[in-house]
Amino acid sequence: MRQIFNSADHQEQFIEKGYVQVPLISAEAARELVDKIMALEPDDQFNPSGDTQFNTATYHCTFLDSNKEYKKEANRLMSEAFQPVVDKYLNDFRIVTANFYVKPPGRGQFTIHQNWHIAPRIADTTLTIWCPLVDVSPENGTLKVVAGSHKIIPNIPTAKEAPFYSTFEDALQEKYLKPLTFKAGNGVIFDDHLIHGSDVNKSSENRIAIQIALVPKEIPPVHYHLDPEDSQRFEILQTADDFYIHNSIFTILQKPTHATHYGYLPNVNRSLSLEEFDERLQRGTATRKKLYGLEEGEPFADYLEKEEEVGEEEPVVAETGSKGFWARLIGRILNNQA
Repeated sequence: MRQIFNSADHQEQFIEKGYVQVPLISAEAARELVDKIMALEPDDQFNPSGDTQFNTATYHCTFLDSNKEYKKEANRLMSEAFQPVVDKYLNDFRIVTANFYVKPPGRGQFTIHQNWHIAPRIADTTLTIWCPLVDVSPENGTLKVVAGSHKIIPNIPTAKEAPFYSTFEDALQEKYLKPLTFKAGNGVIFDDHLIHGSDVNKSSENRIAIQIALVPKEIPPVHYHLDPEDSQRFEILQTADDFYIHNSIFTILQKPTHATHYGYLPNVNRSLSLEEFDERLQRGTATRKKLYGLEEGEPFADYLEKEEEVGEEEPVVAETGSKGFWARLIGRILNNQA
């Protein structure tokens, strides 16, 4: 298998849970980074109203801001600060993009989701570093995760597609989602397929965090675009280094710029029932050991067999009005365009 973490213990934790909690930067470095980025001038001034054309969120996110110069400089500052972290913990990964998040008091709900798949094969592993720059807890909307929910099926999370758990999100919130508590500068490295989210900031101060997206150095970062002429396949677009600087969530909805054709991949996405999810979650570690070559066997054989079965009947698909985070956000953008 391709080693992901430099530490064997971290590798084992990652395969089992989908995330590893580690010290990232010092509290002093966290404060300095906050000061540097807060001195920049994004168009939303780190306090979005939630009713502009390209940003209907109630929290600041670098990617969602419309000021490209700000996005470029913020990415530079974050990448420089976290490259030593990447080298310390990970085996030949590189930074694709970075986001600075500010949740103002009383705002910032981040509905459960998976990060977009940005590698050209479903089996490839891409990662996120999530680092709070202030102390975080359930009170101010810390990160919450569903441990072991990564790579239990071969799905491709994208901006537009409904997630496989769209019919039981409430159950995930109530039963499976657990908060992670950190001091400033400590954080987590997790698989982009891990189900996660965060609640409203109920404190009186801004909740500030950084997200770093990573891919193995040997593969190109990509974007998946559902073929408008054939919903049974995705077009894979290789993304340029400035892809997330020049694109917005609105251009992602269409066919984004600063990307070139790389190939196609069949669309194997489908919804699961809560019972199916629970069963796959229970045997997730065994599935992933097969996927990473630690045990013999095809990790997704039964899932792909079921795909063939439903092909002769009415497929099990999520409804268009999915409650998925990105589907909601894009829906609000379209409403604002009307």
